[in-house]
Amino acid sequence: MLQYVGCSAVLALIAFFIGLGAAMSVPDLDWSARLIIAAIPAFCTFLASLLLMIRDAMRHAAAIRAARNHLLTGIPTTADEFLAARPTEHPELLLEIRKAIGQFFDVPADRVHRDVNLCRDLRADVLAPAFQLAVLHAVSPPPETDNEEVAYRNTSGETIDELAESLAAVGNGQRTQK
Repeated sequence: MLQYVGCSAVLALIAFFIGLGAAMSVPDLDWSARLIIAAIPAFCTFLASLLLMIRDAMRHAAAIRAARNHLLTGIPTTADEFLAARPTEHPELLLEIRKAIGQFFDVPADRVHRDVNLCRDLRADVLAPAFQLAVLHAVSPPPETDNEEVAYRNTSGETIDELAESLAAVGNGQRTQK
């Protein structure tokens, strides 16, 4: 909560100085009137940004809770059952993704099923980019040098298989030098 107040205060300070600049252009005002004019947009900016940050945090927490509850209601499956659902070129990567999803939602990995929909069941669209970055960090190797960046894009994937394909592309050399 303190970080929300701090970020809102910085934004309010910027709005205050913009308002003060505008108030300086009004002739025949004393300093107290100019400060009041500058304080009005600063207060509005502070309040609006604080409320938006709180709303987003609550939306994020609700999405985590809903996805976690969905995963916990599932029947545990073994790794062999998970992989047997469909043929795949990347079985080890699928198991790593399953483990990373379990860690992200704080559930046992055996509760993550292969047919789970990333957007509908796990709310990955609401949790973006935190969900994608957590999975990417857990399963992809770190860059070999500081000048290397990873080109990862998964804009339309809704299944664990599609996520595995996009992560496999990262592992297959889609890295570039900065």
